[in-house]
Amino acid sequence: GKLSDYTSAALVQMRVGESDETIPTFAQVLETVGGRVPLLVEIKYHTRIQETCEKTAAQLDVYKGSYLIESFHPLAVRWFAKHRPSVVRGQLASHALKEKRSASHFIIDSMLLNFLARPDFIAYRVQDRRHVPFLLAKLWHPYTVAWTVKTMDELTVATGFDQVIFEDITPNEAMRLSRSKENA
Repeated sequence: GKLSDYTSAALVQMRVGESDETIPTFAQVLETVGGRVPLLVEIKYHTRIQETCEKTAAQLDVYKGSYLIESFHPLAVRWFAKHRPSVVRGQLASHALKEKRSASHFIIDSMLLNFLARPDFIAYRVQDRRHVPFLLAKLWHPYTVAWTVKTMDELTVATGFDQVIFEDITPNEAMRLSRSKENA
């Protein structure tokens, strides 16, 4: 089901996979991390975006570590631009037509509302790096991030991005690939 269909009390009772671990609250995650590493906080796309932004910002205001915000929802990015302008913000996007989603997703994923959101960076799906809206966005907003790179092949094609969001690639694998490119 959707996260928004559950209360926080119900969510913290759910198990992660088949483990004995439960889903932590955002406050528990912040406490566990304790500022030891930078956080990339994604504001998920749903209808209560202002409330979500306000509650997230209130917890991050007292957090003692570095973080940045990103979202598919341009109004979430806009909220942080307006209310927390010092927070680095990213607009997440991908090629919506490829996935045959709604017109509103097309508008958002084509970054047609970035003039409102004013993101500091564009985080685009690595497989969609040749999509026209992304290529155009690079002209006016050159700092780009590839998401989510899960294989070494994807890492290889992410060379046109300034940064990469990884999943399931170890730092050693990434360094090995980086070194092999430098020597080529």
